[in-house]
Amino acid sequence: MQAITETLIEDVWKGVDQLSEDDAEGLVGLLGEEQPFLLVYLVATGEDEFNEDEKEFLLYMGVVIWKVFQQLKSPLPSISEQNLESIESTNIKMLEYLETESESYFHEFVQNLIYDYPQPALLKFVTELIFDEEEAIRSRNKGMMLVYLKIIIDCLDKVVK
Repeated sequence: MQAITETLIEDVWKGVDQLSEDDAEGLVGLLGEEQPFLLVYLVATGEDEFNEDEKEFLLYMGVVIWKVFQQLKSPLPSISEQNLESIESTNIKMLEYLETESESYFHEFVQNLIYDYPQPALLKFVTELIFDEEEAIRSRNKGMMLVYLKIIIDCLDKVVK
């Protein structure tokens, strides 16, 4: 599997960030056509916990992650519902475990996770954005946001291998 580079991530990030509102909506529509379970997951996840800004950030980051993986392999194989549910289950168990730990342990855990991760540059980029974002993501939801986006990365990484 080709490693995702910081340059690739930044190029995709800038490209998505420069889209008009209509083009961004079209991109979300394309995501729904190519990866329907992924779009449903991004829209439904955190529905009860997240406010509108957090929901928009999750969707936006999900689109960026998808576009990054598209640069490695296009067209991307579809993510199945079973694949998504399996990866989600594993990650939710990790989140439940981390909820019982201290904040300092959480930060140490995340640093170790990035170091050992198959796509460390992408996970680091997502993590830094989440923890640097003071206005759009409430502090109590940062860990959950990270896990949900990690699930997306895990799923896409699995289908491109």
